[in-house]
Amino acid sequence: MLGRPAAAKIYAAFLALAYLSPVAAVALGFLPAWSLLGLLTLVLAVPTAQKALRHADDLPNLMPALGNNVLINLLTPVLMAIGLWLA
Repeated sequence: MLGRPAAAKIYAAFLALAYLSPVAAVALGFLPAWSLLGLLTLVLAVPTAQKALRHADDLPNLMPALGNNVLINLLTPVLMAIGLWLA
């Protein structure tokens, strides 16, 4: 309803909140520090958000960002789970 550029901004905001959540949980003592292994996917998340914002209306150039989104959504919970297991 709002269009692709607005959706890209919402996506970037949700992505940022997804990374702030474990940081806040560790800071508040709800999660062990090892669970911050999930933050390693920030290496993928930052360029992905930038590509989504830059190429919101250019679907062929947006496709690599969509592939990275899948990797982010698969790797982040796995890395957090490994961190929980290590703790």
